[in-house]
Amino acid sequence: MPTAAPRSRPRLRAAVTALLASLFAASCGFGSAGIAAALGKNDRTITRTPTQLTLLTPTAGQTGRIALSVGLDVDPNEALVVEAVDYSLLGADGTFRTATPALGFPNEVVLGETVTGATVAARSSKFFPFVWNSHFDLDALHTAGTISRPVTARAVLRVRIRNTRTGEVITKSTGEFFVDQSLLTTIAGGGVGDGNDPASASMLDPTGVTSLSSGAIYIADTGNHRIRRVGLAGTAASNVTTAIGTGFQGGPSGTNAADRTSLNTPVAVAADARGNLFVAETGGTTSQLRAYEQQSGLVFDLLSGFNQLSSLSLSSARQLYIAEAGANVVWRLDLATADPFLDPPAFGDLQSLGAFAQPLAVAGLTIAGTDTIYVVSGGTRQVARIVGNGAASNVAGGGVQAPAVGLDARTVALTDPFALAASATHLYVADRNADRVLAIDATTLAISNVITTVTLADNTTRALRRPAGLAIDGNGNLAIVETGGSLTPGAVGHQVLVATAPQSPTTGLLRQLAAGGAVKQVTQSVAAVQQATASIVYERTPRTG
Repeated sequence: MPTAAPRSRPRLRAAVTALLASLFAASCGFGSAGIAAALGKNDRTITRTPTQLTLLTPTAGQTGRIALSVGLDVDPNEALVVEAVDYSLLGADGTFRTATPALGFPNEVVLGETVTGATVAARSSKFFPFVWNSHFDLDALHTAGTISRPVTARAVLRVRIRNTRTGEVITKSTGEFFVDQSLLTTIAGGGVGDGNDPASASMLDPTGVTSLSSGAIYIADTGNHRIRRVGLAGTAASNVTTAIGTGFQGGPSGTNAADRTSLNTPVAVAADARGNLFVAETGGTTSQLRAYEQQSGLVFDLLSGFNQLSSLSLSSARQLYIAEAGANVVWRLDLATADPFLDPPAFGDLQSLGAFAQPLAVAGLTIAGTDTIYVVSGGTRQVARIVGNGAASNVAGGGVQAPAVGLDARTVALTDPFALAASATHLYVADRNADRVLAIDATTLAISNVITTVTLADNTTRALRRPAGLAIDGNGNLAIVETGGSLTPGAVGHQVLVATAPQSPTTGLLRQLAAGGAVKQVTQSVAAVQQATASIVYERTPRTG
C-alpha cells in the first residue's frame, strides 16, 4: 500500500531517536527532556528557559554574599524576568523566605529586571550572577530566635523565572550547601568589619592582644581567623584593618602575602619594634608558630608540631616567650642573634624555662638588662615570676581571699587567670570568668586595683565581661580584649577596651576602644559557602498550547 512506508518511517526515526537518547542519557547523566538541549536541537516546541543554576564560592571582598549564577538560554526575540529568589535554612522550620539581593555586584541580574535575548546574545557568557545578601537574611532569623551563632547551617536557594513572551514560569532549586556563620562583617568596608569606623568592626572570640607602643593594637581575632590592627590616635581608635588573614580557616601553606594567608584559629600575637608579627595558631592536629615580616609583607611558617600553644610575648631584648599549654612548658626563642626570616628556627633553638601546670599566658620584659618573665599556670590558678636565671616564685593566686585593693596578691584566690601584661612597676592579671582584671604592684605584690567596670560613650557603666587578652604600653595604658558571653542582641563582649592609669582605682575605668560586640556583632554576619554543588542541570519544559 502506498501509505505504508511513510507511516513506518516516523516509527523508525522515533525508535532510533529513543535509542540515541537513552544511550546519551546513560553516558552523560542528562534527563530525557534535557537531551534536546544537550544535542543542540532548536525546537520551537521547547520553552527557552533557564538551563542551569550554579553556586559560586565567594571570593575575597565578597564575604557575606553568595553568588547564584543564573544561566539564561533565550532566543533574540524573547525575554525573561527573574521574579523571585528565595532561600530556606534546612533543619530550621524548612520554609522559604525572600532572599535579599546584594547591591552593586557587576553584571548581576537584578530582581524584577527583564533580560532580553539580545542582551544574552551580546555577552560572552550566558550566566548572570544574582547575589544573595545572606547576612541580612540570616540575621533576621537570628533576631527572631530561629538560629544561633556561631553555627553551620544547610541552605537551599530557589529561583523563579518567567518567559515574558509565553508567560510560562519555571521554578528550580539548587542542591543543599553549607553556610558558615561563624564569621562576622559589616556592610561598611572591607573584610570582617574593617574600615575607618572602629565602632562598626566586629570580632569573634578575640583572645591575644599586643603592642600599644607602636601606635596600634594587634589582636588575635580567633573566631574570624585573622590578625586585626586597631590604629590609635592617643588612646582613641582611628581605624580597624586586617593585618594577616583571609577570614577563611586554613593552615600552613608556605610563604605567602599577608592578605592571602589563611590562618587557623590564631590565639596569640606578638609584635616587635620593626612591625614584625609572630602568631600562634591552635587549629589542626598540632599548633604552629608563624611570622609576618613587615618589610616584605610576607607570612612565613616558623615552627609546627606544638601541643596547644596558648600565649606569646616578645621582650624589648627580642626574646620571644612561647607558652605551650599542652606540653606544660614555656619556651624562650632568642631572636636577637638570628633573623628568623633569613634563618628559620628549629626546635633545637628553643630553651625551656621549666615545667608549668597548663601555662595559659606568658609576659616577658627586660628591665635594666635583666629579663623578667611572668607565667599563668591554669592548673594551679597562680602566677609565677622568673627573674633572670632564678627559680620561679609565686606572685599571685594560691590563697583563699577574694581579691581586693591592698591585699597581698599571693593570699587571694584566682578563679580563671587567663592573660597577663606587665610593666616595670605593675603586673596585670585577667581573671577571665570572674570578669575582672587585677593590677598588682611588682615590688610589694599588693593589689593596687581591681578593674570590673567599663564606662560607655554616654558615661553609663557596665560590668567587664570575660577579659581574655591584655597589653600595656610605655605610657601605662592598658588594652583589654573581652571575649564576652552570649551572641544575642545587646550582649556585651567581643571587643577591645582601653584603660588609662589602670593601677589606680579612681582613674582605672575602661572605655570602649574598638567596639565589636553589643548590637554590632549580631546585626551583621558573614555567610560563606563551604560546600556547594558545582553544577545543576535542569530540563527544559515543553511549551503547551
